Amino acid sequence: MKNYWIFLILLNLIFISYSKPFENSKTLVLLDDLSEKYLFSNFFNFLEENGYELDFHTPNDPSLSFKKFGKFTYNQLIIFSPRFEEPTIEVSTIVDFIDDGHDVIIGLSSESSDELNNLANQCGIQLDGEGTAVIDHFSFHEPLDKSMHHTTIIAKDFIDSKVMLGKYDPKEMAPVIFKGIGMKINQESNLLFKVLTGSPSSYSFYIDESIEDEELFTVGTKTSLVLALQTRKGSRVLFSGSREMFSDEFFDSNIGSQKSGNQIFCQEISLWTFRERGYIQVKEFTHHKLGEAEPQKFYVVLETMETYISLVEWNGNEWVSFEPNDLQLEFIMLDPYVRTTMKFDEKLQLFSTSFQVPNRHGIYKLLVEYQRVGYNLIHQEEILPVTPYADQSAHQFLTCSLPYYSGSISMLVGFLLFSLLLLYYKVDPK
Repeated sequence: MKNYWIFLILLNLIFISYSKPFENSKTLVLLDDLSEKYLFSNFFNFLEENGYELDFHTPNDPSLSFKKFGKFTYNQLIIFSPRFEEPTIEVSTIVDFIDDGHDVIIGLSSESSDELNNLANQCGIQLDGEGTAVIDHFSFHEPLDKSMHHTTIIAKDFIDSKVMLGKYDPKEMAPVIFKGIGMKINQESNLLFKVLTGSPSSYSFYIDESIEDEELFTVGTKTSLVLALQTRKGSRVLFSGSREMFSDEFFDSNIGSQKSGNQIFCQEISLWTFRERGYIQVKEFTHHKLGEAEPQKFYVVLETMETYISLVEWNGNEWVSFEPNDLQLEFIMLDPYVRTTMKFDEKLQLFSTSFQVPNRHGIYKLLVEYQRVGYNLIHQEEILPVTPYADQSAHQFLTCSLPYYSGSISMLVGFLLFSLLLLYYKVDPK
């Protein structure tokens, strides 16, 4: 019977191995002016080569149909429109778009609009004021720093996550060129990640004003240049303080004798944002009593429970088995009574574990939760009652219960005899 469940799991994996995480790859791109799409032609061509159908509009285009009959007509959204003037799409609609499970890339600048500032705030991100920029007097790109304010900076403090940066080691990636606004996280959250931060000598401030320490928005590595949000539903949002970071000019520029890392970085992080990597799903989750095959509706204390779970990850082309070495299972009633690491079976391509049900009856939660940087949240749970032994199952209680049984039976017999006497006994009139 155990092989029966394993067969169903493997059969399920075969059926889903050819399906993408989403069917619709239609992507809306918003630009301040449609002619600007040629400034980012390399980036847009890369997305189209990866199967994304790009539809270009300005934010105030009256012909833009973002939502129709209660459903969104696009699966991804790219906002390369820092001014975002008189948009036909409200910020609340974009928030609903994210909550509905869709992905967004946002390229900002020092002149970003109040609407984009509001959108960032709703995602837990605070932007510096209008007219500010990230400045670095020690690490800047001199050929592109035409204003001589050292606002075209060089950054290389990437997030330490290969799942977000692809096959590239963040310590070996070429630095990127950045020109834009600084950001910071409003409140620490495990849903927000600092993808790229400034160097220790960077800071965010108004370009032409004198500096006072108490007025600085962020300083050093606390200056976030690129932030990523991953919601509990799995949707992803990328905030880049620099739209120009995605431009052909920055892609083709050199930093010293080597090519800038802008092209590699922007391409890899956009693939992650659009769930081409780091997107995992639960394809089967089951449990049963040791020696049986069918899932139980409840368990008895001190029984042995076996649990199985299969995870798959989308690698950009197909679903492959996901095999972390730190996947844990918990059996919880207020507090975890059981916490154990699940082991992966290479042959069966699934995780399994067995444990003894606690000697305490009640309502338990069987929980598998996995959350790591770059991966979407896996939260699989099931409510299971745990009951005490029945009398016939606990032989030590049978002898103790005999007086109660005999007392109940004797009372019933006495009641019947009394009833018979009352009904049929006749007093002799003599």
